Amino acid sequence: VPIWWAFFLFIIFFFSSRRRHTRLRRDWSSDVCSSDLLQARCWWSLSGIPRTMDQSFKKEERLHSKKIIDLLFEKGASFTIDPIRTVWLESELNHGSPVQVLIAVPKKNISKAVQRNKLKRRMREVYRKNKSPLREALKRKGNSISLALVYTGNEVMAYADIEEKIILSLQRLSVMYEVDAH
Repeated sequence: VPIWWAFFLFIIFFFSSRRRHTRLRRDWSSDVCSSDLLQARCWWSLSGIPRTMDQSFKKEERLHSKKIIDLLFEKGASFTIDPIRTVWLESELNHGSPVQVLIAVPKKNISKAVQRNKLKRRMREVYRKNKSPLREALKRKGNSISLALVYTGNEVMAYADIEEKIILSLQRLSVMYEVDAH
């Protein structure tokens, strides 16, 4: 077998196996497959490197209940660190997670769905990476909350700006529950 033929087959196999989850032929944005992520997770846990905090965003952590969402916006406390409005409500029900989160970007503020989805992805990622202090404070207190992070800006912000605002919001909540716990 000529070397160029082996190279050609390798290239075809490599790129065809990576495009399982795309709609468009030229879309390489979802270049990583879920099977690759599972292998990476297995490597991480077997490598002996300690995982200090869980950075997943599981279904139990997402707020889906229409009844709880209505109650959250009706009776919940809130504060705004522009452009993120944080609404929370303490609850006795523990759904497997001390925090259940709703992330919203109103159509009234951002009219294009692509931009709304981009902002929601960015907000979810920031929350996922920085949720540990709040979760730990709530676990120590033995309480759980429902939390909504609502984007109130009219323009799409950069990831770093969103990160800064959400981290401030989460720190403010953590401090509230740290003070209550002592």
